[in-house]
Amino acid sequence: MTVERNALHIGVDIGGTKIALGLVTATGNILSQQNYPTQIEKGPEEMITELIAAINRFAANAGVSCDQIASIGIGVPGTVELASGNVVLAPNIFWRDVPLGARMKSGFPDIPIYIDQDTNTAVLGEFWQCEDPAVENLFFITISTGIGSGLILDKRLYRGQGNMAGEIGHIIVEKDGELCTCGSKGCLQAYAKGPAIAARVLRRIKQGEKSVLTAQIHDDQLTMIQVAEAASQGDRLALEVLLQAAEYVGVALANVVSLLNPDVIIIGGGVAQSGDLFIQKIQEVAKACCYPPARKSFRIELTKNWEKSPIIGAGMLHKTLQPHI
Repeated sequence: MTVERNALHIGVDIGGTKIALGLVTATGNILSQQNYPTQIEKGPEEMITELIAAINRFAANAGVSCDQIASIGIGVPGTVELASGNVVLAPNIFWRDVPLGARMKSGFPDIPIYIDQDTNTAVLGEFWQCEDPAVENLFFITISTGIGSGLILDKRLYRGQGNMAGEIGHIIVEKDGELCTCGSKGCLQAYAKGPAIAARVLRRIKQGEKSVLTAQIHDDQLTMIQVAEAASQGDRLALEVLLQAAEYVGVALANVVSLLNPDVIIIGGGVAQSGDLFIQKIQEVAKACCYPPARKSFRIELTKNWEKSPIIGAGMLHKTLQPHI
């Protein structure tokens, strides 16, 4: 590959089920992309060692040398200390107080490293690709293995004090409700993330409710993919649980609208691909529950770039973060 020196960036998206790598140009185009499974059971130390090796293999396979890489940007599904790159808490991959920045710097001592919350990288990627020049305030929510969000206000990424803005997955929707992986009870993601939806369907089947999914239970487990497929085929239980999750999301987004008044809300993540009824229910509930004068001033859309946006945003972190690690 013939490129200008220091013209390329590597964007990394660490997810609960897969880790995605992308070779990103200075203008936000992905030249090459590769995914590999997230192996949470190995723990953070081995996961980071494998990430360093995977980046080296990925660059080599793309024909790119280290002196052509201007930066490495990483999106993490949790709270990040920006100055050091330490992961304070990433509950969905069971990381707590992990020195990701230091470990990555030891693997790439001559390359600037940028680390941020994955929802921040996703909203950056969405905003970078937004074709509507009138959009200045954009709210992005991802519903997948976990639930998170990112916010662009007045064309700038908003991180909040301590880089903790956007934790919509941990707003309380049911006081003393289901236990969340963060340790609190009643969080939105305890009701509407993919594994929680699948677990709720499984629990109700065990309680005697009928579903086509009964025959698909393997090792006492169901997957979100199975639930979404059953719902699309009209399975009553799967559809009921899926739409209940959508209601929780809709109420949360109604509060976002009333508080922040965004131009557009973009929904991404694997669960968001569960079909039109899921998105329609979210739109319906959000419109019904938000501050009435705000109902006509925003729109809710399904992302068109849900697999690319976090990688592009990670690759573009160098434009928003200073100083680098």
